Amino acid sequence: EKYQQIALNRIASTLYLYNLSYQLFGSYANGLAISSSDLDICIDPTIIHYFYGSFCSYREKVILALKFLQSCFEQTSWTSNTNLITTASVPLL
Repeated sequence: EKYQQIALNRIASTLYLYNLSYQLFGSYANGLAISSSDLDICIDPTIIHYFYGSFCSYREKVILALKFLQSCFEQTSWTSNTNLITTASVPLL
């Protein structure tokens, strides 16, 4: 859980730069996480406001927002791999 807390602090700091809030869910949020558990984080949907000028669907705006976040995280020294899944029912990063 130590590493998840460090990762969460770094993610939160990155999101803070863009005035974005988040909500934890899953095993880490309910206290059932083990050392190999991932972090399940829901980003405040206001992030799509950055993409209102884009003439595309809501889903496409969500994907643009996730691509933006992916590029933000990939520029950090502490991120080694990000995986954007745009074909899921709910796009994931």
